[in-house]
Amino acid sequence: MNAQLTPVEIQELQQILQGDTTTQPALTALQQNNGDLEASFDALWQEKFGKTDYGKGKSLLQLTIVEIRA
Repeated sequence: MNAQLTPVEIQELQQILQGDTTTQPALTALQQNNGDLEASFDALWQEKFGKTDYGKGKSLLQLTIVEIRA
């Protein structure tokens, strides 16, 4: 199950963070990915660092979580 924000939750975050320009790319990514946190994380990473192959069927977020838990 993917972590996902609802449109209402995204809208609430936009209202809370409306004056913070540093959060706008993340909020835009969330909107474009229908609130899917993993897809948004990957999109922001790729935008900043370019496309990276994380391994077959694995996302950067999944790999990061595994490393943090270890």
